[in-house]
Amino acid sequence: MKAGKAHNIYLSQQALDIMIALRTCAGGSKYLLPSRYDGDKCMSNATLNRVAQIVVERSKAKVCQSKVSRCMTCAAPVRPSSTS
Repeated sequence: MKAGKAHNIYLSQQALDIMIALRTCAGGSKYLLPSRYDGDKCMSNATLNRVAQIVVERSKAKVCQSKVSRCMTCAAPVRPSSTS
């Protein structure tokens, strides 16, 4: 609800698929993201924030790792010239 009035939020098909997957994993809870130990409670803010933080850290690490591997594969090794 926004300002006390119900409103529609249109989601893409991909977002709907994610919602369906979350619903399936929720095990019959009324929440998409239930508490780990009690399905009648929602996931805590601290848990949700920690999950978001881990996702961001892993995505940054993956981007950095791919940049390093690209630099390593693109750079030709420097070899000393041989004089005979």
